Amino acid sequence: MNFFVLNFIFGTTSRLKNSSETLFTKAFQVGLRFYYKVCE
Repeated sequence: MNFFVLNFIFGTTSRLKNSSETLFTKAFQVGLRFYYKVCE
């Protein structure tokens, strides 16, 4: 396998992982706010 292709794949997966983590934290914060509003 070509080193450039391997590097590209690793870079893409790490980028996707970071974006999914930020999306998860945002969704988690929104869910917490909604939960507190419902419980009040």
